Amino acid sequence: MKKFALFVLSLLLIGCSSKEPKASPHLDIEDSSVNSFLSLQSLNDRFTNGGMMEVEARFKNESSFNKDLLYKVDWFDKDGFLITNIATKWKRVVVQSKRDFNVRAVSPSDKAVNYKLRITTPDSDDKDIKTINRYEFKN
Repeated sequence: MKKFALFVLSLLLIGCSSKEPKASPHLDIEDSSVNSFLSLQSLNDRFTNGGMMEVEARFKNESSFNKDLLYKVDWFDKDGFLITNIATKWKRVVVQSKRDFNVRAVSPSDKAVNYKLRITTPDSDDKDIKTINRYEFKN
C-alpha cells in the first residue's frame, strides 16, 4: 500500500512540473480565443546599456491553421503612467501553423520600467486595414 501511495504521489509531482511557463503579469491576451491556439514559450526582459527596456517573447501557434494576430507593447514609467510614442502602435502578423512567433520590442524612452504585451485578433473591420490604428476602447 505504501509503494502504491508513493507511486501515485510521484505521478502527481511529475504531472505538476510542467515545462510550460505560467501566465505572466506582463502579458494581456485580450481575446480569449487566442488561448486555444497560442502558447507562451518564453518571456524575457532586460535593460540595455543605454537604459532602454527590451522585451522578447516567444509564442507557438499550436493549431493546424495560420492565424492573424495583432500585438502591441505598452510601456510604463516608474509612476505607472503610460509612455506614448508613435512607434507604440498595434502591429499585425500572420502566425504560421505549428510555428513559433517572436515579439521583440525596445522601449521608446529610458524612463520605461514596466510593460504590458497585449495580444488580440483582428476585428472584421481590421482585416481591410493595412496600417492598424486601433482604438483603445475595444468591446
